[in-house]
Amino acid sequence: MLKQERQSRPLPLLKSAQDVMIVEITSDERENEIATRRVVDVAKWLRQHNIAASASAELCAGDAGDYLDAIAVENGADIIVAGAYGNGRLREWAFCGVTRHLLQQGPACALLMH
Repeated sequence: MLKQERQSRPLPLLKSAQDVMIVEITSDERENEIATRRVVDVAKWLRQHNIAASASAELCAGDAGDYLDAIAVENGADIIVAGAYGNGRLREWAFCGVTRHLLQQGPACALLMH
């Protein structure tokens, strides 16, 4: 029961959106194939709940935060909804992080959930 309640919380927000893009950014071809199946499943589930959703897995060799920004700007996104998580300090220093990027310099409002 708790799991169902938790999954349904964002639905009212998503239902009010004109369009919802499910995007996963990957760093290699094999990972991209798996991500494509994941995002297609999510979009299909959202469409079953009357939410206009599209899916895309994007291969990116550079900075994932910058690439996500470009996708958001290109599609006129008003808000980016994402899962937020942290890495160890050394990894964050070396690779930065999409979560930090969204909080500090994203092109749209960010709604993050940890």
